[in-house]
Amino acid sequence: MSSSAERRPSAAAPPWTLGLYMPFDSLLFFGDNGGGDQFALVVAPERDDVFVWDHETDSRMWVAGGIDEYLRRALAPDGDEGGDWWRYPLRGS
Repeated sequence: MSSSAERRPSAAAPPWTLGLYMPFDSLLFFGDNGGGDQFALVVAPERDDVFVWDHETDSRMWVAGGIDEYLRRALAPDGDEGGDWWRYPLRGS
């Protein structure tokens, strides 16, 4: 086996194990938007906030002050906004 092949990561290795992303240790993922972005609670330090992780940029953006607010916004009749409801300001709050 060539030395370059030995250094190449396995195709089965998850990207977060290769140092491509910020650490996920403090997040508890519980859902997604159907397009790759993931919603998570912060578990360390413990707090109620919900963030969305953008799988293309590795950015983490605050979307709600807690799971109850997240559910109200995500399930609101006009909450979809094309699947990216969290990118738009809160209305009527």
